[in-house]
Parts: sequence; structure tokens; C-alpha cells
Amino acid sequence: MANFSIFQPQIQSLNSALYNLTLVLLICFSFLGLVICGVIAIVKVCRVLVRGRRFKKHLSNFMFFHLSITDLIYRLVVVPGYLAAKYFPVGNRSELFCKFADTCLYTVYTAVFSSLVVIAFDRHQSITKPFQHLCRKPKFFRWILVVWGYSTVCALPQFFNDGIGTFTFNLADYSNSTYVFQICITTKDGASKKILAIFYFISGFLVPLVLISSAYSKIALFLWRKSRDRVLNQAAFKSRRRAFQMLVLIVLGFVICLGTPQLKELMESLGVVQVNAAVAITVLIFQLSSSLINPIIYSHYSSEFKHGLKNGK
Repeated sequence: MANFSIFQPQIQSLNSALYNLTLVLLICFSFLGLVICGVIAIVKVCRVLVRGRRFKKHLSNFMFFHLSITDLIYRLVVVPGYLAAKYFPVGNRSELFCKFADTCLYTVYTAVFSSLVVIAFDRHQSITKPFQHLCRKPKFFRWILVVWGYSTVCALPQFFNDGIGTFTFNLADYSNSTYVFQICITTKDGASKKILAIFYFISGFLVPLVLISSAYSKIALFLWRKSRDRVLNQAAFKSRRRAFQMLVLIVLGFVICLGTPQLKELMESLGVVQVNAAVAITVLIFQLSSSLINPIIYSHYSSEFKHGLKNGK
């Protein structure tokens, strides 16, 4: 009778390798599915805003359109470039590419929250001072320059935070060969790394969040006071309140989806938590889900947007 016990270790090793490969492929296809669904959702939002030139009606619509375009660039250009620069091993890598990819990622993060600041203060003017808001004609592209200028300043220190590291891969069990690859790593250590992480978290995330919270708190206080005024047109009041609720949910969605990775980076830089693959995957899922959440919120709270989605107008 044949003895198959000598093949048992090889079979177990093969099963383990197949399981790991299946898990990796499942995660990759899930991420790809989120990216594709997100791109479709973004394109639909852009289509609704472009048709009828809705994005030119007021500053908030224009900044929502800008957010959608930024999200599209983030998914199709920034993230693939960042992942390729960070994790794809090559024999000879340009250090400038590493620095540029990291800086672009942080610039886009800040641009999202800076855009939300502009939207918050525009809505504050629209709800609390509607007549002044109608008479004012903002320069749309001036605000774009302000958003991207501030975002670049916040992210620029990250340019000096990245460099080249060496990754050694040994295949001694098979071909007795050793391969050396270059990957992007954080070169700053100790106090410098912590200072850069704290600076970006405060300027790129916390300051915009405080400004957004301040604007929406003022709107909430204004609506609460007006709710006690029976002379006010109740239909107009309900419309304003509904728009305010939509904006708050949008901000919360962005804070959870894009604020979580920034908090993770800060905690890792300060040494509070260790790098964990499961946490990294969860954070990436949050990031890729942002574009799926917002169209749902838009269509639920904005009848005009919902009508545009249904009729393609």
C-alpha cells in the first residue's frame, strides 16, 4: 500500500498558498468593484450637474461639481499612482516619484475638506442672508485657486517626508536567489515624523472641520430661531432645513470616509497604534465608499437632483 504521508507537508503548504491567493484575489476584486461603482456614481453626479448648467447656478453647486471631479481624479489617477509608487517593487526607483505621489495624495485629501468649507460658508450666506446671496456673484475659479493653494501648502511638508527604501526577497528554498527591490518609505524618524504628522492633521483636517462645524452651528441656531417665527413661510423654512440636513450628512460621510485614514496615519506616526493589515484594508474600504454614499444622500434630500437622476436631465 502506498505511503502518502511524505506528501502531507507539501499538500498543506499548497492548500495554505491557495487559500492566501484566493483571499488576496477576493480583496482585490472587491476593491476593483468599489472603484468601478464609485466611478459610475461620480459620472452620474457630474452628468446631472452639467445638464441644464446646474453647476453654475451658485457656488455650492459648483463646489459639489468640483468635489466630484476631484474624487474622479483621486480614484483613477492619484490612488493607482500612490499604490504603484509605494508598494510595487522595482529594481531602480526615482525618489522624486515617491515624494510627488505622497504629496499629491495629501493635497487631494485637503482639497476635499477645503471645498466643504467653501460650501459650508456659502450655504450659511444662502440660508441666513438669502437676498444678499442672490445679489452676490462669486468668482468660481478664484475659489478653486484658494482651495488648491491652501491644500498644496498643507501637503508640501510631506514632500520631504518620503524617500527610497530597500526590500530584500530571498528565494533560497527554490532557486537560491536573492532579489533586491526599491520601495517608497517614510525617511523621517522620531520628532520630525511626529511634527509633520501633527502639522498635516491640524492644518489639513482639523482646521477645515472646525470651520465647517462653526458654519453649520450658526445655520442650526438660525433655523432654530426661525422655527419659532410663525410669520415665516413654512414651505421655504422646511426646504432650508432639508438642505441643511443633507449638507450635514455629506460632511459626516466625508469625515468618516476620508478622515479615518488621516487619523490612522497620525496614530501610526505617533506610535499609538502599530501598522495592521486588517485596519489598512478597512480604512481603504471607507475611502472607496465615499463616492457611493453621497449620490444616495443627494437623491434622498434633493428633489431636483433625484429628478435629474431619473430622467437624465
